[in-house]
Amino acid sequence: MKGYILMALLFLVIYITIPTTQAEPFENSKKTVICLMCVCPNEIVMKFAGRISKLYKTYIVCDDIQCQTPPYPDIEFIKISDEEVVNGGYTKSNIAISKVPSAWDKALYYFCRKDTSPDYVWFIEEDVFVPRASLLSDIDAKYPDADLIAKQHVSQSEDPEFGWWFDAEGSMKKPLYRSLVCAARLSRELLTKINAFVNTHGRLVFIEIIFNTIVHHDKMKLAMPNELSTIIWRHEWDENSVNENYMYHPVKDVTKQKMFRKKLSQLPNSNVEEFRNIQ
Repeated sequence: MKGYILMALLFLVIYITIPTTQAEPFENSKKTVICLMCVCPNEIVMKFAGRISKLYKTYIVCDDIQCQTPPYPDIEFIKISDEEVVNGGYTKSNIAISKVPSAWDKALYYFCRKDTSPDYVWFIEEDVFVPRASLLSDIDAKYPDADLIAKQHVSQSEDPEFGWWFDAEGSMKKPLYRSLVCAARLSRELLTKINAFVNTHGRLVFIEIIFNTIVHHDKMKLAMPNELSTIIWRHEWDENSVNENYMYHPVKDVTKQKMFRKKLSQLPNSNVEEFRNIQ
């Protein structure tokens, strides 16, 4: 009898100490966050951000730090003074606009200097229409390790007439590359390299050049998903030219974005049901 008890105890010890092969509930090991950029978000933008926050930690950069933003569940508002960002050297990332620093300067400053915990950050401008939050997670699933997800990768020799190449002259190694980055995902490694660039040069280079050029020369991973092919410099989108599987730029009127989303949600087999209750 005593032998049976000892044998049972031995099996129990072995069972407890040997690592189990049973899979744990799935958790994404990559910490990806969303950063929306605007001057001051209105209710439509905040409701959209609220939907995204069900899938991702969500931030909104408010370029106007006096902007009134009542507490909103699961959204963190980033309000940084122009002076702090300029003193940090995070300027002129968006030389296409006159204001320095821009919302892009503030977004990059925040995720390069103040919060370096995310593995990946989606930077999305306010005039990008994202039909459904799950579109972002669809792209993330396809390209889990890409250092840069952007629309394109165009060299200076392929597009010599691009009007902003001069901004990288003397500070970035050639060949130079560009992309529209109205919606783009950057890795922590790429953000670290951007911070090192600012530490060396005391400023940024135009966002449409700096991301792709660093990725090219440092042999980092680049993805150009078809879902971003509808990110266009100038175009007039209407409710008949959008679908739920692409992001669209520009749609500057956010009331149009709401209208597009509502119509898409009513189509057969739509995956935009998460937005049906937005009024």
